[in-house]
Amino acid sequence: MLYKFLDPSGCSSGQGNPFPYPLRQGNPFPYPLPTPDQTWGPWIEVPTTEEDANGEPCGNGLHLMKSLNAIYAPLNWWPWAAQGEGMLGEDDKKARFRRVRLRRILPPVFHRMLRLGMGKGADLVKVHLEGTDLRGADLKGANLWGSHLRGANLGEANLREANLGEANLEGVNLEWANLEGANLWEAHLGEADLRGADLEGADLGGANLRGADLERAYLRGADLKRANLEGVAYDTQTIWPTGFDLARTRHE
Repeated sequence: MLYKFLDPSGCSSGQGNPFPYPLRQGNPFPYPLPTPDQTWGPWIEVPTTEEDANGEPCGNGLHLMKSLNAIYAPLNWWPWAAQGEGMLGEDDKKARFRRVRLRRILPPVFHRMLRLGMGKGADLVKVHLEGTDLRGADLKGANLWGSHLRGANLGEANLREANLGEANLEGVNLEWANLEGANLWEAHLGEADLRGADLEGADLGGANLRGADLERAYLRGADLKRANLEGVAYDTQTIWPTGFDLARTRHE
């Protein structure tokens, strides 16, 4: 399956995602979208020459991604299924075509794709998944930097080595989730349910864990520098980093 990432108005380009990618400026490029009674939208074609068919992934033409990779997406993006004709070039991440048409991916379908493991290693920077049921989803190694996951259900999800830096995870269910080695730098985890979560070696530097539930959580080797742990719940089965003193941290 091929994908196109568009903003709510159906445009690509414009201002792209900020850090960790450079800010991109450009004129928004509108794509014709299917109407509610259509499966596929109309074909859109751009003028090309024989010289454009050079096999390179970048250049003149319409670009589609080969996986859930939002590295070139505009802000507030949503994924669309895509078909292309007249390939001009490609690499392992994207392909370039003369003409393209799009098909709507409804939210329940996208959420199911993630639960089935299609988000593993995906670049989903700043994705909007508030309140979504992603229990058991395999998101190992996914880039979810700055993502909007407030109130989502990620219980038993595999988020090992995922990038959740600066993500909004307030009130998220992460019970028994695997967050080993995850980047949660300055993430917002207020009131999050982290009972039984594996946070071994996770980077929680500067994270806001105010009111989070850490009962039975495993935090051996985790970085808690500057983390806000005010009002966290924990028990005798909570495993803290070696030498960590919660009482002293609260008074620093």
